Amino acid sequence: MSSFVNQDKGIFDKEKLDELKADDDYDYSIEESQTNWWTTFKDWIATKWRNLFGDSLDSSFWFFIFKVLPYLILGAALIFIVWFIARSNPGNQIMRQHDASKVTITEEEELLMTRNLEKMADEAIENQQFRLAIRYLYLNSIKRLDLKDIIKYANDKTNFEYLKEIEFKELSKIFKHLTIAYEQTWYGQMQFDEVYFQNLQQQYETFHKHLDQKQYAQA
Repeated sequence: MSSFVNQDKGIFDKEKLDELKADDDYDYSIEESQTNWWTTFKDWIATKWRNLFGDSLDSSFWFFIFKVLPYLILGAALIFIVWFIARSNPGNQIMRQHDASKVTITEEEELLMTRNLEKMADEAIENQQFRLAIRYLYLNSIKRLDLKDIIKYANDKTNFEYLKEIEFKELSKIFKHLTIAYEQTWYGQMQFDEVYFQNLQQQYETFHKHLDQKQYAQA
């Protein structure tokens, strides 16, 4: 009887039982799943997928699609965000606008301040480039008005703003007609012939004769 009791006691040895409890191989407790936004997102995809196609995920192809679809959607979203930020970056737009304005202003200032516009107009006429000749003739008239302090040249002014600055009635009348003709032929792409250009050229000559008068020289 005593030997049976001792043997039974050895089976349920407390130290041996604690050792078995500490062994992970004998841990049968159910671990609670951790829930985060990614698992929630994948569960939502799975639910929508099953609502559309039913429980057809046994196929290896569809199982693969189901597994990679959340990653494809996430990658596409990140690419779109990066593209949208790069496209709508105000700094890039300002730099592009600044560069475009810089080219225009530099070209106009070079023509007005450093080039012989009369010579360029003569060369354009010789080559029968009458539209270009009208541009040079008009810019030359602005240059002469600025040199006589009748107007103040500024790269942000319009041609009609220059017209308002002319205080001399007769000069203003001629310059108004030249301005309208320039706007129509250069910006409006109005079609004209050589006869029209010759008449306009005569009006430029009249305009320069007025500028050479003593009263305008003292302006």
